Amino acid sequence: THTIKISGFADEVTGEKSHNKILSKNRAQKVLDFLLSKGVPPSQCSIEGKGQTSKFNKELYDTNRRVEILIIKQ
Repeated sequence: THTIKISGFADEVTGEKSHNKILSKNRAQKVLDFLLSKGVPPSQCSIEGKGQTSKFNKELYDTNRRVEILIIKQ
């Protein structure tokens, strides 16, 4: 059995922190929707919006607009 943790992120350049939190969760939700459409059981998935809390690259803001997927074997 596997658990899939989907985390969405946003950059710090555009939008308020509260908006970026929602935006990042919406990004994660889109990935979840895709996985569910391919038959992944919802009980194995979780999502979270990290907002602008974790910078991937300080110079390239678009790389901070991302989704990370962590697959955990149980």
